[in-house]
Amino acid sequence: MNNYPRPHSEILAELSSFAELLVCDINETCMLSFATAWDNGVENWSVFHDTRQSLTHLVTSGDLPSE
Repeated sequence: MNNYPRPHSEILAELSSFAELLVCDINETCMLSFATAWDNGVENWSVFHDTRQSLTHLVTSGDLPSE
């Protein structure tokens, strides 16, 4: 998100192949945040926020948790 890449989907799928996986990345320098949840090799949801685009910017996908 800053000068390093976000993990590729293939890697996250492999890491979560027999488990639940939650990945969070917060970069306070650039004001970016990212979170994703995987289970048994499948991405359940993801959230991305970039304040450089707007304070209310939010990109979501999947079945987000209720809280």
